[in-house]
Amino acid sequence: MTTLTFLAAATEAASQQAGEATEMDLMTFALTSIREFAAVFFLFFGLFFMFVGAFGVYRLPDVFHRMHAASKCSTLGILGLMLGVIFAVGTLAITTKAILTVVFAFAAVPVGSHLLAKAALKDGAPKWSGTIQDEWSQSPTAPTDMD
Repeated sequence: MTTLTFLAAATEAASQQAGEATEMDLMTFALTSIREFAAVFFLFFGLFFMFVGAFGVYRLPDVFHRMHAASKCSTLGILGLMLGVIFAVGTLAITTKAILTVVFAFAAVPVGSHLLAKAALKDGAPKWSGTIQDEWSQSPTAPTDMD
């Protein structure tokens, strides 16, 4: 084998390896871009619901409507923000903590909202004038004391 043949074979092998490395870098770049896009999407998803909930608390007419806005939007907001964190960071520790946060929020927020609504009802919080039906005032089990 002559020196020129050897150099040509070495150059060809190096260019093929460089081509494969570029293809691998392109795949890594694509996966990283998709992960970053998903992180940004979910962060904006969560942020949108947090802002909708804050606007609802500011704008809705009575305590019951406000509580509904705060509880529903905070659960979806926390879900979006935690999914965004999972995609952005992606470590096992962060993923575990984010999942536990979402599970706790999905369990605690509705229960807390229900207890606050029951306390507001017992306290006689004024209802919106446009309230069509009040099932609790017609119920024999209406909360007259804190059960």
